[in-house]
Amino acid sequence: MLPEVWSFTNNSETTALISRKTPSGEEYVVLNQEMKEKNHQGGVRHKSSVNEKRVYATGGPLCPIKVLKLFISKQNPNATMMFNKYDEKALTNPDTTNPWYVDKALAKRTFETFMRDISAAAGLSQRFTAHCLRATAITAMSDAGIEVRHIMFWSGHKHEGSIRS
Repeated sequence: MLPEVWSFTNNSETTALISRKTPSGEEYVVLNQEMKEKNHQGGVRHKSSVNEKRVYATGGPLCPIKVLKLFISKQNPNATMMFNKYDEKALTNPDTTNPWYVDKALAKRTFETFMRDISAAAGLSQRFTAHCLRATAITAMSDAGIEVRHIMFWSGHKHEGSIRS
């Protein structure tokens, strides 16, 4: 799960993520602190910048670092935005098409409605949103026994009641 403070938009730049390693060699990714965020316009000088939220490599096929690297490797090398339109050929020939994305950023509407559109295309009885994914991830963490204070750190919630409702 990506931290709540990693509020990506259709105009997030390719420099938004930074890959690092701990002294012991564990790989992780952080949000570029120079980036201005929706709720924290102060960039690196903002008081919350010391609370660096990290996503660590876990190994295995669904490792978040591995998935991010794959996503980045499929971007057009000339792209300056993180989220771009896909190349139609990549849908039918993903193994032979590289890059999968063209050098054209997604429109704001496309970015904001992607989960709703996916829900409709899949024929689901309910329309899901990106917020639904966030709420599901928080519930899954709580059900898995993760302490509320840790969930609050990742989700950005200020009050325990918001997590429990």
